[in-house]
Amino acid sequence: TLPRAATPLRVVVAADRSALDAQVSSFRQRTALALIVLVALWFAVLVSQVHYGLRPLAELRRIAEQVRNGENVRFPQQGLVKEVAPLADELNALLDHHGRMVQRARRSAADLAHALKTPLTVLGTEAEGDGSDWRQTVRGETARMQASIDRYLAVGVAADHQQRTPVGPVLDALCRLMQRVHGDRDVRFSCDANAQGLFAGAREDLEEMLGNLLDNAGKWAAHTVEVRVRHEGTRMRFEVRDDGAGLPEEQLENVLGRGVRLDERASGSGLGLAIVADIAESYGGTLTLRNGAPGLVATLVLPAG
Repeated sequence: TLPRAATPLRVVVAADRSALDAQVSSFRQRTALALIVLVALWFAVLVSQVHYGLRPLAELRRIAEQVRNGENVRFPQQGLVKEVAPLADELNALLDHHGRMVQRARRSAADLAHALKTPLTVLGTEAEGDGSDWRQTVRGETARMQASIDRYLAVGVAADHQQRTPVGPVLDALCRLMQRVHGDRDVRFSCDANAQGLFAGAREDLEEMLGNLLDNAGKWAAHTVEVRVRHEGTRMRFEVRDDGAGLPEEQLENVLGRGVRLDERASGSGLGLAIVADIAESYGGTLTLRNGAPGLVATLVLPAG
């Protein structure tokens, strides 16, 4: 409304929108084309990155196929990019573990065959004779064979690294058991009352290893068997020491062999220490023997849980 105007003044401005609409349409087309090009480039880069990123894994797959076919035994330590090198190391560790398990099973089968020889010989001799007590002989030898089968089949089971076994209760129970077994010789078992920690493995395996070492020490001790447990980072060290005569130095390296006995006059198959060494090896551990002046010291190193 203008001053001193009786009626409002209306102004209408009009223009042709076709040019503006054309510009907007052109802008939209260019933007859509640019987005399509960007998406295509992004997809191409993504595909290229995945392709080149997975090339080391393809190389691992090729090597794994060679290992499976027997053309190679291990994954190479060199020539792989640093991102997949740790994976190759873990695969090698898995192959080593599998190899130890296969070797352990084979040794267990050989041990079982060795342990069954004597009972079968006794049964064969009894079958050829005319003894009146053959029933008692058969019962005794079949029980012996069954015990051997149960024992060595249990030893042949693969090491279970997922289990965790408290050391203290196992060691205490074994020491009390061995005290009764060797009580007629007045041998005293002194076990580490403060033994703590967990063994990274099955309870049965720990009992088999420590039981064999304690029983062996009890056989040759004069008066005392001592057991000590120490922690060394991720490892546990068990020392079983007796006060017997020890061993000649030339026998220390051979005594862990299969079928080797410390004294031919003693009963047994000579497999106890070899079995301990096999089980320890399956867990990545070790068994070593040395003279302790007096006696023999057996050192068992196992993974801690």
